[in-house]
Amino acid sequence: MHYSKREMGRDQIQVMNTLGFKQFQAVGHDRGGRVLFQMMLDHPYSVEKAVVLDIAPTTEMYAHTDQEFATKYFWWFFHIQPSPIPEYMSLSEKSKSYRGSLIKIKTSRDFPPW
Repeated sequence: MHYSKREMGRDQIQVMNTLGFKQFQAVGHDRGGRVLFQMMLDHPYSVEKAVVLDIAPTTEMYAHTDQEFATKYFWWFFHIQPSPIPEYMSLSEKSKSYRGSLIKIKTSRDFPPW
């Protein structure tokens, strides 16, 4: 299943229009921030104001990606794999065993400086 950030934004515009809002303010966090960013590019007159939080600068991230980074943040690379690998990894029973380690990693102070 292919569901791009552009399609997600289009769906959100349709929801807001159905609710009677032709223009609105929005907040996006992490992947939702990327959806909001694309939505602002595609529908500049619909989003009056926006707040985008916690988006790693993609070009910086990939410019500095090395084995250590890729090992610590391995889940970032799931979504670039061909289907159904991301779906399997995200939804399988085995993925539950990764969640504990992800929480430990995300709460550590080992985040990249950017």
